[in-house]
Amino acid sequence: MAYEQEQFEDWSRDILSALSDSKSQISLQANNRVMDLDHVDGRLKIQYSDRLISLLREVRQFSALGFPIPAKIQQASNTGDKFYRQAIVLKQVAHFYNTIDQQMIPSQRPMMLSHALAFEQVIKNPHSQSKESGGKVQITWDNPKELEVYIAKLQSVAEKLSTENRKLRKWHTDFTDKVVTLMNVDLLKHKQQWKDGLQDLRTGFATLEAQGFRSDDMRAWRQHWNHQLYKALEHQYQTGLEALNKNLPEIHVDLTFKQGRLQFCPPFEEIRACYFRERFISIPNQFRRVSVQGEEPIFSIMIDRNASGFLTIFSKAEDLFSCLQTTQHKFKSGEGRLYHSQL
Repeated sequence: MAYEQEQFEDWSRDILSALSDSKSQISLQANNRVMDLDHVDGRLKIQYSDRLISLLREVRQFSALGFPIPAKIQQASNTGDKFYRQAIVLKQVAHFYNTIDQQMIPSQRPMMLSHALAFEQVIKNPHSQSKESGGKVQITWDNPKELEVYIAKLQSVAEKLSTENRKLRKWHTDFTDKVVTLMNVDLLKHKQQWKDGLQDLRTGFATLEAQGFRSDDMRAWRQHWNHQLYKALEHQYQTGLEALNKNLPEIHVDLTFKQGRLQFCPPFEEIRACYFRERFISIPNQFRRVSVQGEEPIFSIMIDRNASGFLTIFSKAEDLFSCLQTTQHKFKSGEGRLYHSQL
């Protein structure tokens, strides 16, 4: 028992010494500000220390053991206990405020600016709606009723900010799923699926604008998705270039004897022109991005970036035309016979 008594006395001396220190945060003074916004790091700090939370627990433990708590310590404990619930809520709000930028998708931050500023305005000007205060009076611990009103106001703006952030993150996730799907959709065979997927993205941006998000604030987010679409399109574009000769629509060619000679119908040069009119190569130039007019186009450069793939196309095309001419030569010995071919 002597050891416990010695520990209690040491604890009492330490706490009383801390309470006599004007810089100590172990007690709440009636005129102490509830919180401060650090202008250096921009973090919100609640003036209810973790040491005070520990003090409440220690006072309860020593009291349960039957030790007489000095009046000054008991008073500090009672004051701390009186505002404990509000302090915990405020600490949660402060943590949310200090970490919300980490919870936001970087390209969406401009879209969240108005809600973030509204939150900050309540923090910096707790009485901003009070005529007599002029927005200059700080919330202190001496008015529990006023503190409750202020906490409710803080929670309201924090919830709006959190709700909008969750909504935008959900849109971002949905867009991710759509673009990943497009990356695996054959651009040669399923152009309509690409058109539908792109329209879904454009509809999403239009929906958010209709809900009040400014087009200028969405610029960074749109550009993010333009770049993701570029990656998906280029993947399918490169795949399509490699398989273009195998997947082009059939060109029907007749080999006939006409005007005293064997010839193709349609004529050979027209067949070549028809083959190279395939518009797949120029798709990036026709690609409708999710940007608004005037923003930097990024898809047109894809053709030049993949020009090396055209050599394969032209090489394989020439092989096909050589085969076609070989077929013509094979039938010269049997002039007058009709031959039907597919290129």
